[in-house]
Amino acid sequence: MSQYWLVVGSETNWKYNLEHGNLWGLKEFREMVSLWNLLEEGDKMLLYVSSPICGIVGIGTVTTKFRQTNPLWPEETSKGIVIWPLRFEFDVEYCLPPSSWKDRNYSSQDIRLITRMVFQCVPGRVAVAVRQHFGLKAEPEAARDTFPVGMTSVPSGTDLDHESIKQKLHEIGRI
Repeated sequence: MSQYWLVVGSETNWKYNLEHGNLWGLKEFREMVSLWNLLEEGDKMLLYVSSPICGIVGIGTVTTKFRQTNPLWPEETSKGIVIWPLRFEFDVEYCLPPSSWKDRNYSSQDIRLITRMVFQCVPGRVAVAVRQHFGLKAEPEAARDTFPVGMTSVPSGTDLDHESIKQKLHEIGRI
């Protein structure tokens, strides 16, 4: 099952990347590397344009991911260094024309609150709302909340009283 990733970037960066081959890059630091390692080909991405747009303007699908050691983007080439080595290519399923980004984007208070982290997995219900907003057909697996590989939700009916949580934490610590 594919996951949905919120990918946040400036208006300038999104326009450049959409015009020059649908390639995105992330800075390399511990938390970002961990998330990037969870990204898989076939995962979906929600294209979020930061201020002044502040909303999702499109949906894409990750096609390949790789590490890069050669500067590519204008800021990298002008400095002669790689700033965003964790890269991935994507196909665009749907994207508003840039002239409509401000007026027709999808946004919500919840989305605005989580955009400080520029790359993260989002619940399937967010993807469903975005697809509905853009008039796109719903994907069956998007209706369920998605979790990164290795993570699961708590099964319904699981007893989560204080004592059982303490026991589970003790067990995790022992592992």
